[in-house]
Amino acid sequence: MIRSGDPIDGQFFVDPLGVRRSYAKSFFVKVVIRAYSLLGSRGLFSTKLQGEKLLQGLDLLAGDASGPVKLNRPLDFALFSAVFSPTARMDLSRAKVVSRELLRDEEAVWTKLVRCTYTDPLGRSRTWESAERRTRPKDAPVDGVGIIAILKKADDEAEIVLQKQFRPPVDQVCVELPAGLIEEGESIETCALRELREETGYVGTVVEGSGSVSALMFNDPGFCNTNQNLVHVAIDMTRPENQDPKPSLEENEFIEVFSVPLTRLYEQCRQMEKDGYAIDARVGTLAEGFEVAKRWKL
Repeated sequence: MIRSGDPIDGQFFVDPLGVRRSYAKSFFVKVVIRAYSLLGSRGLFSTKLQGEKLLQGLDLLAGDASGPVKLNRPLDFALFSAVFSPTARMDLSRAKVVSRELLRDEEAVWTKLVRCTYTDPLGRSRTWESAERRTRPKDAPVDGVGIIAILKKADDEAEIVLQKQFRPPVDQVCVELPAGLIEEGESIETCALRELREETGYVGTVVEGSGSVSALMFNDPGFCNTNQNLVHVAIDMTRPENQDPKPSLEENEFIEVFSVPLTRLYEQCRQMEKDGYAIDARVGTLAEGFEVAKRWKL
């Protein structure tokens, strides 16, 4: 669908607006994200710009972004009608992977494959293949955070904030905790509150006490070095900004936010799996923890 002069590479998929995309961000996508930021969008374009004016604006942004780079005509106006139309509606069920292909290292934006040589416990030299992120800031010991955000109203049962998001690597809509990558110079707690507000619209506070930030966790140490901290956050539902939360999503983010009572997390995970959703390991592990505590009366 995209017919700009942009190099589009990597894994292709159809997003919840029906637009074919590459999992590796192209220059075109970065320009569109800048346009969203500058024009104050919140996931859907609300202004009444005509297509030609929008193209002119993107041309200017492209030239300003990284030198004399111009988007080539014709751009596919179906893309703009899908993404920028005030009447566009997100439907996660529309998202699907449409092709897969090998990604060359020089084309990769987010990850890289490495082969390490190590000495095993018997003193023998061996090799191991693994993946690494390219995004961790030099001054950061962690890739990102996961957020255990709890909604609490007076006299109401505590609920955990979850989200549904299509993930091209597994070609399914996943049920996840709010999460995100840490930025340069950012603390773990600041990252958690920023990502929570961006992805869900909720304004929270980090829970006080020594257990507010988890131990450093490795997502899949046999496959990659990706790590994270879980941060416990409380959301006061009496605050005015939490009455009608509005996420600040990037152009290529499609997230449905919902909440589940903590006491029903395990059974809800099992039901959502039956309904065809993929359960993120962090959500599933948390749910299993509640079930273990219940089963063994801890």
